Amino acid sequence: MADPDPAAPKASASQLNDTRVVDHALEAAKMKAKETGKKVEVPSRFSETLKVWANPDGKTLHAELYSAPIQVASIEKDGMKRWDPIDTTIVRRSDGHIAARRTKAPLEFGDAGSQVLATSHVNDQKVGFRWGKKLPKPEISGNSITYRDAVTQGADLVVTALPEGFVQSVVLRTRPKGPLAVKLPMDLPKGTSYGKASDGTPQLMSPQGKPEAAPIAVQALDAIESENPESGKVGKVSTNVTTDASGASTLVLEPDAAFLSDASVSYPVTISVSSSWVGAGLAEDTFVNNADYPYGSSNASLDRILVGKSNSGTVTWRGYLRFLVQDTDLDYATIADADLRLWNYLSGGQDATTGLNCGKSVGSGIVARRITSNWSQSSLTWSNQPSYTTSGQVGNKAAYSSDCSWGEGELYYSIQNMVQDWADHKVPDYGILLQSTSESDSQNWRRYRSSEYAGTSGRGPVLFIDYTPVERHLVVSNYNGDAWSAGPSYDTAVSLQVPTTSGAPDLEGITQDQAMEIKLDRANPRVEIGRDKLQPFDGEDWSNNPWEPPDEVEPTPQPDTTAPTEPFPVIVDHAG
Repeated sequence: MADPDPAAPKASASQLNDTRVVDHALEAAKMKAKETGKKVEVPSRFSETLKVWANPDGKTLHAELYSAPIQVASIEKDGMKRWDPIDTTIVRRSDGHIAARRTKAPLEFGDAGSQVLATSHVNDQKVGFRWGKKLPKPEISGNSITYRDAVTQGADLVVTALPEGFVQSVVLRTRPKGPLAVKLPMDLPKGTSYGKASDGTPQLMSPQGKPEAAPIAVQALDAIESENPESGKVGKVSTNVTTDASGASTLVLEPDAAFLSDASVSYPVTISVSSSWVGAGLAEDTFVNNADYPYGSSNASLDRILVGKSNSGTVTWRGYLRFLVQDTDLDYATIADADLRLWNYLSGGQDATTGLNCGKSVGSGIVARRITSNWSQSSLTWSNQPSYTTSGQVGNKAAYSSDCSWGEGELYYSIQNMVQDWADHKVPDYGILLQSTSESDSQNWRRYRSSEYAGTSGRGPVLFIDYTPVERHLVVSNYNGDAWSAGPSYDTAVSLQVPTTSGAPDLEGITQDQAMEIKLDRANPRVEIGRDKLQPFDGEDWSNNPWEPPDEVEPTPQPDTTAPTEPFPVIVDHAG
């Protein structure tokens, strides 16, 4: 799909000797939406993180874009693609196995007597954690599975299923009587092994010694911390990876004994391990702070995003979100409206009018800013954050909190201009930074639900977008140069188009699927076939030398070897 050059003059549809790419399903959805006055789904425009509807106006589309997969595709017997919603509910299947109902990477869990704790299927490989002894009978609730007293009396193993992976937790219901060490044997992707990061912490490495995941960083969180960052307790957990003679790796967790014995620590205490440390994935939303939560990778597995200022201004929290706008149906679309929705359930600060920690104006509020350099949850730390710009920033001073009359609620940020720039490919879609509008505030924080939240559905971060998709055209062009590694730009395709002769018949539009096939054919590199793979034609005999075809005979006179100029089809986005 050729990309239009924003700086180049755009040809009108009448100037193009082309055919419009027709998505018949989209046109039918538009018509039905207009007739019924209700939004109608358009599955041909879906992706794993994007859902699209035709609006009742019969012209525009409405999209919901998430920071984590919300649906998975499958191919039916008739060759049609089907989208099914992700469902992380853990169930016992008809074959007796325990598994998450539907996730991007299939998840399975150990039954009573098994030593396999949790397994994720990634790239046709099984990765996950095992247990050094037989597991007790599991207790299943929603998207979590609990193995009661599996670690020791009063200490459970709990696994939570997520859309792209899982979180393995040790939950200490009661204070242990002495030092504790938890050993988790690991099944790693083929060829990978654990080495050391620059700070000495364990890190999954490729066969070439390159990092495959974030360094392992684990914390112990007490019961109060999960509700209030200013009064809760966070303890350190020592991590180590041992390797036996067979090459098998085991993660060893040792929580700080002084923390566990501290009388001010409220139980239960939770110690969580991310599936990303064995090669499985997690959503691109996380946070970091300058105190006990410096690692984006370990925070990415939590069901919350914390942003702002706390602890009398000594602790600063920043949230990071990434939405994949580019290379979706939003490419070069005209964005009519784009709102970031965050679900706010706890807050800290004082409303200017009521003096409570909820209201229309708590502290300086939280601002959304466009990130201007690349980042990932695996590399994000407090000391390694991406750059951002204040240009086009959007703030919101409102706050909700479950402990006041407002209760929990939605907070919106209108970021239409930001999304339009991403859609136009003017800037990379690196995502959004959330931070206190003024980081000199003493108390001004919000706690939002993350994509990992397993409660009432639909409460993770989401972008609501109304837009008009760009028109796509099939342009027939001439080109006689070197092969392109990718399709031509918009203006190049138009400049090379073949003039339509008088009386030439009109060509019918093609479907969206046909357009995608043409795009992929143009983008894929040519495959060179070795002479040892050639086979004789019917009637030819290569028995004397089966590995060589017959010698080529030089014709006389020598032919003109200038390559002929031949038309070829190119799909271009036409935003004119």
